[in-house]
Amino acid sequence: MPARRGNQYAKGNKGGGAPTKYMPEYVDIAARLCEKGLIDGEIADVLGVCERTIHSWKLAHEEFSAALERSKGLVNDMVEQTLIMKAQGFERKVEKATASGKSVMINEYFPPDFSSIKLWLSNRMPEVYRDRTEKNITHNISDGLRATLEVMSERSRLLRAERARLANQAKCIEHKAEVVGS
Repeated sequence: MPARRGNQYAKGNKGGGAPTKYMPEYVDIAARLCEKGLIDGEIADVLGVCERTIHSWKLAHEEFSAALERSKGLVNDMVEQTLIMKAQGFERKVEKATASGKSVMINEYFPPDFSSIKLWLSNRMPEVYRDRTEKNITHNISDGLRATLEVMSERSRLLRAERARLANQAKCIEHKAEVVGS
């Protein structure tokens, strides 16, 4: 874009700026870098330009933008499939060495991964599975005291049950000792 009329500091500036560093080969290079998981800033570093230049190229060169979008979509699909496999559990053939030194192929089972399940559900069904930190400040002191007393009562009941179980166990041991000693 040429300089504005009357700009005394831009005399002789016909506009346009420096020539672009864009080359058609960058389409394939950038696509391959995206498939390896690199983001725009990292692609810019590899190509020797700044990240803003990458964004400008995406606007100016439709084939460059389409290649990046396609490659990022492929990687996102692969990661999503891997996440689904980890959330469900999966089997795969693995080569293992035996004690004799032979290698054999076996089917190894990988159980479902809790963190993958949690990530999937919290993103796909956030209204049900998102992490919530709700604070209910409308409690009064009597509600808190009642809850504390209920917890203490339950703990006391559990302790009495455990003592009774241990007493029965001790009686059984004494009885067995008498039978063996007679």
